[in-house]
Amino acid sequence: MGNTPADQFLDAFNDIEGWLQSILQEDATGFAELVRIRAGQTFGPVRTHEDELLQFAKLRNAIVHGDRESGELIADPRPDVVEKICRIRDTILDPPSVIPKFRGDVTTVSDEAPLSRVVRKMQERNYSQVPIRGDGRIQGLLTTNTIARWAGAHVEQEGGHEILLTDRTTVSEVRVHAEREGNHTFLTRDDTFFDVANAFQVEPDDYGPIDAALITENGRPDESLLGIITMADLPAIHKAL
Repeated sequence: MGNTPADQFLDAFNDIEGWLQSILQEDATGFAELVRIRAGQTFGPVRTHEDELLQFAKLRNAIVHGDRESGELIADPRPDVVEKICRIRDTILDPPSVIPKFRGDVTTVSDEAPLSRVVRKMQERNYSQVPIRGDGRIQGLLTTNTIARWAGAHVEQEGGHEILLTDRTTVSEVRVHAEREGNHTFLTRDDTFFDVANAFQVEPDDYGPIDAALITENGRPDESLLGIITMADLPAIHKAL
């Protein structure tokens, strides 16, 4: 095809349509219905951009079935529309992966670590959560919320003042105060930003969102940590989508 705005729009549209047909194994289904089917199946770029994709279908029909001059299309979409469909096409066909964006050294602690030392480290590095490693695998996630729940249960009275004794307290004694065990999940290095957004989604019957997503090579707790994603990272992730 040529390189007019209409040509660029149709190229991107056809790329998206071909991807949908391949994923859904539906060659005879119209574009709009393909979008609705995929959007209803899973959280991802198609659901995120469903409304825009449906509008693109209408615009595509207007371009293809509109007036022509010497066999050439004479209706051109605006440049910002072409830019948008190309960006959405790229996001659908090749969504950004968690690595390298979130690759980094991840601090871990052991169950035997003194709470006082861990709390100091979390404060110095401005951490709200830290993975717990033992026996060659990730065994849990210690959070500031869990520490607060433990503290509320262990404030003692001494000389008319409330004090909190942490010198002999270990991580294992604190982690039992977590609101739930499943406060984290694992992602593979090839998982995308959409997988991250999906992992942090809260279904109506769920207790609440996870506190962190831990990245390993294959998403297994017995592998080395490649990075960590927390709720604080979500705004940047959603902006990129």
